[in-house]
Amino acid sequence: MDFTFTHPESREQKTLHLSEEQLVEMIDSDLILEKMVEEQCNCEPIGETNVVECGCEEYYYEFELDEQKEQPKKKIEINEYEVDLVVVTKEGQIKVGDKLKIIGKNTRDDQYAIAEDILMIGGNEEIIIDTDKNRYFITKLLIKGTSWAKQVCLVRE
Repeated sequence: MDFTFTHPESREQKTLHLSEEQLVEMIDSDLILEKMVEEQCNCEPIGETNVVECGCEEYYYEFELDEQKEQPKKKIEINEYEVDLVVVTKEGQIKVGDKLKIIGKNTRDDQYAIAEDILMIGGNEEIIIDTDKNRYFITKLLIKGTSWAKQVCLVRE
């Protein structure tokens, strides 16, 4: 998800890209629970009083935030046939030979590619997309939002 900030005087803009994982890490789970209580609680005052005897807050605070699930598939058309796109959200999802749709932080980096090789270097998974030009991305950096690639999807035909 991209957030664009504009300076009020200079009108200079800065954009920050955060993955879902980063957003969840930044948001206190109590804030998420408060929002859930606000949206889910249907308790009303009893009679003509303004007193609401409600146990929703205590009940909802027993819930725990689940791990993030894999992104749902997106469908697109390529050369007049339909394919599924699965967003890469963790290491180990990509295999050698997989077709990839890469959206770069710069539009000139947008491309379709094939995972030519997968290396583990210094504990980081590197996906090689062009061995001749030494083009690759590191999956951990992709997930953190600090890679040159903004998003990578597996293309399933």
